[in-house]
Formats: sequence, C-alpha cells, structure tokens
Amino acid sequence: MERAISRFRVLGKEVIVVCAPSQKLPHVNAACRYKLVFDAYPGKGPLVGIYSGVRASNADAVFVSACDMPFVNPGLVSFMLELSCDYDVVIPKYEGLLEPLHAVYSSSCIEAIEVMIRAGEHKIDRLLDGLKVKYVNKAEMKKCDPEGLSFFNINTPEDLVRARDVASRSINLQGSMEQ
Repeated sequence: MERAISRFRVLGKEVIVVCAPSQKLPHVNAACRYKLVFDAYPGKGPLVGIYSGVRASNADAVFVSACDMPFVNPGLVSFMLELSCDYDVVIPKYEGLLEPLHAVYSSSCIEAIEVMIRAGEHKIDRLLDGLKVKYVNKAEMKKCDPEGLSFFNINTPEDLVRARDVASRSINLQGSMEQ
C-alpha cells in the first residue's frame, strides 16, 4: 500500500484510499499521506469503491487503482488523465481485457453510478454502456509503460515473490542510474 501511495504522490495529486468501514488497513508510514474514505454502500463491490472515491474528490477526473497493483506507472496515469477532459471514463484494454480498476473516472459518472447502485446493478462494465468512453490500447500504453507492470497485481504468494523481485530490480536500477 505504501508503494502504491508513493507512486501516486509523485503526481502531486490528492490520494484517496477507499475501504469498507470494518476493514483493517495495514500500517502505513506517516509520510504516506492519504485521505481515508469508507464505502458509501459497504459490501457492494468495486463499483461502490469507485463511486465513494470519485465522490470524495474535488477533482474533475480521478484515477482509480486497485491496492494490489504496486507498480502503477505515474507517466501512464498522467497520460490517461490528460485524455480524460473529453471523456467520462478513460480505461485501458490490456491483454484483451478491460482494466476498470486502473482507469480514470470523471465526476460526471457519479450520477450514473448512483442510478446503477439504486437499481441493484454493480457491474462496472455496465456503467460504460451509457458513458463517453476512451479505450486506451496497448500501443498507447507501451509508450509510458513498456513492460506493462502497471497491470501486475498480487493475488497469490507467488505473485508476491515476483513483486518483491521486480521491486528490488527497480531499486537496483535506480541506484545504478544515480551513480
């Protein structure tokens, strides 16, 4: 979580962490400043998390990421935020799949999400049907994130081992560039 927060901090933007009211967050270094927001409708899934975060922000467009994605590329986030002024949602299509938890959502989405939640619909892909959406293709993403590490997520103990390896390589590369 600290790694993700620090990567967003580079952008100089507000960092909002959304969680369930009963969720216990891991200890985070005090230097990793963020605003904590609770799900507006606990237990209803990621769409409610997106809604809660976008609603809590003062920005016109909000980049949303899952907390299990430790290598989000700030350059790619900036690129997507730049694209967002003409769209309600900017969402990558990576390896043939949409990445709704690595996307930019405009504050104009709030009302559409509220309508869906009230109707008992919680699937993010249904939200896209009624909005102006920019799909970012792999070629566009590779300009900022050639290795596609932004989309690496940690779901298994093996993923965690690989993430530690990637993180240590990243630290070693940064150290050798500074010398």
